Amino acid sequence: MRPSLVRLVAVAALLVAGQAAGHPGPKVLDAVVASVGQRPILWSEVLGRALPSLQELSPDKRAAARDRILAQSLERLIEERLIEVDAALLRITIEPHEVDDGLARIRQDNHLTDAELAQELAKRGLSQQDYRDEIRRQILEQKWTQRRLVPAMTGSVTQAEARKSRLEQLRADVDVEVRK
Repeated sequence: MRPSLVRLVAVAALLVAGQAAGHPGPKVLDAVVASVGQRPILWSEVLGRALPSLQELSPDKRAAARDRILAQSLERLIEERLIEVDAALLRITIEPHEVDDGLARIRQDNHLTDAELAQELAKRGLSQQDYRDEIRRQILEQKWTQRRLVPAMTGSVTQAEARKSRLEQLRADVDVEVRK
C-alpha cells in the first residue's frame, strides 16, 4: 500500500471507529481524499462505500478489517473514475430509461414492489438516488466492458486480466492523486 494511502486510511479509521460504532463524535467537514484527472473523490464517498461492509461485521472484527475495507473502497472509487474517463473517450452514455429498466428488472427478479424496494434500501442506509447512481455505474461498467475489454480478449486473456491491464494503462495515462 502506498504511504499516502496508508496515512489516509489511518486518519479515516479513527473517524470510522466512532461512526461505525454508532457514536456521533465530532463533525468532520468533507474533504477531497483523491482525484482522478479533474474528478475529486470525497471522504464521504469512501466512507459511504465502506460503512455497509463495516456495519455487517461484529464490533470485534470491525476494527481489524477497517483499514482494509477503507483502502478497498477508495481503490474501487478510483477504478470507477478511471472507467468513467475511458467511457467518456468512447462516448458511452447511459440514458435515464436504462436505469429505470435496470431498477424494474431488479424489482421483478426479487419480487419487490416499489415500496418494498425503498424499505430494503432504507435498511441498508441508501437513498433511492444513491441506488439509481449505483445502477447507473453498473450499466456504464457493463457497456465499457463490452466496448473496451471484450475486443481485447484474445486467446487465453481473461476478462479479469484485460480489465486489470486496461486499468493499469489508464492509471499511467490519467493523473491519479491520493492526498495525504
